[in-house]
Amino acid sequence: ARPGDVLVLTKPLGTGILLAGLPRGITHAEWMSPLLESMLKSNAAPARLAREFAASALTDVTGFGLAGHMLEMLDASNVSATIDLGAIPLLPGFADLIDQNVESTLAPSNREVESRFAREPHSTQHAPQFAAMFDPQTSGGLLVALAPDRVAEFVAASIENAIQAAVIGTCQPA
Repeated sequence: ARPGDVLVLTKPLGTGILLAGLPRGITHAEWMSPLLESMLKSNAAPARLAREFAASALTDVTGFGLAGHMLEMLDASNVSATIDLGAIPLLPGFADLIDQNVESTLAPSNREVESRFAREPHSTQHAPQFAAMFDPQTSGGLLVALAPDRVAEFVAASIENAIQAAVIGTCQPA
């Protein structure tokens, strides 16, 4: 990734917590369709679009969660990022399960990198999205770093291909 690049996420977060709620019987039936649709959606189309729109960096979002995979990308690129927590899309039910203190078994180890994220210490605004950054994903989306002048076209092409692309942040020098 390069300074000035825009970060785009291609799937909502929340598969880890929703799957963790299943054995407890607290993942509601109406949350299952969006969960399964997300996990069954291939990353082939967004990967093709990332190549077509000359992404400078790309990673999948899986077991280490958005935070872990994003840090790998940023560290390898020697850049930092500002994330708009409110822009991070969540699967239905995620916030409800966070409120019930549900988490997947990998979430605690994923939070070991939490100290690398600056945040208002007493801020509860966007708390579910912040927690979602550490939720391990099963068949998660892609995190794509794009030049700012390519983002609008990438998002439009994503929508045409039934990809839920969300602009979640920007890169700066480290």
